[in-house]
Amino acid sequence: MTFGISFMLVGGGIVALPLGSQLRSGLAAGLVALVWSSLTLADTMALLSRSPLRSSRPRKQVSGRA
Repeated sequence: MTFGISFMLVGGGIVALPLGSQLRSGLAAGLVALVWSSLTLADTMALLSRSPLRSSRPRKQVSGRA
């Protein structure tokens, strides 16, 4: 929910800036790229946390000696 609110506020800020349409569209494209990459990263991390390879890795035995 906060992600959507912040996206809308930044988008509204881009629209409210007293800039030309080319610069405004460039900022909007940067905003879309930022959102897309953050969602891709979140999806990748979710897939990695559910990966069976992570749990099948042998663990090192910790000895009592220092």
